[in-house]
Amino acid sequence: MNSFIMIQSITKTGVAWFVMLLFSSMSFTSCEKFVDVGHPKTQLLDSLVFQDFGTAETALLQVYIDLRSSYLANSTGRNFQFYVDDMHCYSNDPTHGTYKFFNNLLAETDESELAVHWDVPYSAIYKANKLLAGLENAGKLATASRNQLKGEALFLRALLYWRLANTFGDVPYITATDYRVNTNAVKSPREKVFEMVQKDVELAATLLPDNYPTTGRVRVNKKCAEAFLAQIYLFRKQWKEAEEMATNLISASSTYSLETDINRTFLKDSKEAIWQFAEANPGVPTQDALAYRLNVSPEDNVAYGVLTDDLMNSFETGDKRKTNWTGTFTLGPKSWNFVYKYKETKMVSTGSPEIYIVMRLSEMYLIRAEARAERENFPGAQEDIDAIRSKAGLPNTTAADKASLREAVMQERRHELFCEYAHRFFDLKRTGTITQVLGPKKPNWTDADIDFPISEKQKLLNPNLK
Repeated sequence: MNSFIMIQSITKTGVAWFVMLLFSSMSFTSCEKFVDVGHPKTQLLDSLVFQDFGTAETALLQVYIDLRSSYLANSTGRNFQFYVDDMHCYSNDPTHGTYKFFNNLLAETDESELAVHWDVPYSAIYKANKLLAGLENAGKLATASRNQLKGEALFLRALLYWRLANTFGDVPYITATDYRVNTNAVKSPREKVFEMVQKDVELAATLLPDNYPTTGRVRVNKKCAEAFLAQIYLFRKQWKEAEEMATNLISASSTYSLETDINRTFLKDSKEAIWQFAEANPGVPTQDALAYRLNVSPEDNVAYGVLTDDLMNSFETGDKRKTNWTGTFTLGPKSWNFVYKYKETKMVSTGSPEIYIVMRLSEMYLIRAEARAERENFPGAQEDIDAIRSKAGLPNTTAADKASLREAVMQERRHELFCEYAHRFFDLKRTGTITQVLGPKKPNWTDADIDFPISEKQKLLNPNLK
């Protein structure tokens, strides 16, 4: 059963509905006071919820839902695409949210633009912390069931912190559920957050099962944790570990493999999919397909974004990613390019053939290529780059030394992962090239734009955030 639809159909006990109501209400109250959800009155809730797998799982699924909402805000992180150099906005309205992201004019007063990147993640983190605390005393749960739920909660919490630290820099890392502690939390340095995220995911990898918990790949398993660890190790320049984790995924040929038909990459049954977000409702197209597909002039409807000439001109001749993953809308003498990775825009009664892919095998090849280049295994790095280029219909890379291989990997990451979540933004930040790349392209760019600002509202609620 679809994991997100499942939460609407649990009827085992009235407790499940109470959990849904309680956790849903947290999404709103926690936004008001950082992660303050009021004085917790949860002893009865804990005794009922966390002793039963079904109701504990319901609580877990609420964290998935919040994570999905945060990840897919304005499609797959469209705010980030405007913020960097992949997407152009035609708005001339300085009060328009997209205008602020595109022109790098985010300010502490832009609460509505920043909330989805801060408030929603911290609300989900509180729920994950509540679940983890409850599982510690869930003596009636079978060990395997408790380990699975704990592993998933640790993974999801870590991913939320990972994105927060990559977006805002230094952020509070909270594991407690005491509202008095949470409302006065102090910031941890970004690298310290990364360190704690790594520990959580390493623990999650020991707890999660090898198989996916439900049908499809919409709930995380051990391989998802290993894929996440490959990302973490890469960002933290732990090259040997990054290569080993990426190899674990690439070697799992019975489960994952590169699609030879590039148009199958983003289908529900894609062989490349490591982890996917389940559709919010059966048959509903992805937000990407609906939001990115142009059918009016983006100059008239500034809610739409178009791919920049900078991105389009960076593709090599014959690159299938350009011809298959981008589209063109023409009106009179003008044409605009748009993201076309997800193509289905109609309701499908049998269920949409496309659902969001969060982690996929192509990235593992690029992670391993970068790690191998840094470890001076140049033939190995070339082999991994060529696997991605071959799928795109391109000849083998000519890069042969560390500097050229680094550049080749970054170019392939841009073309393979464009407009998926925040890859471009995070890549430019972790390589220390963000100002060098965006400065000449963005008239308003300054070093202060490397991190999103924490909103003035949050700083007033918690002076430790200043």
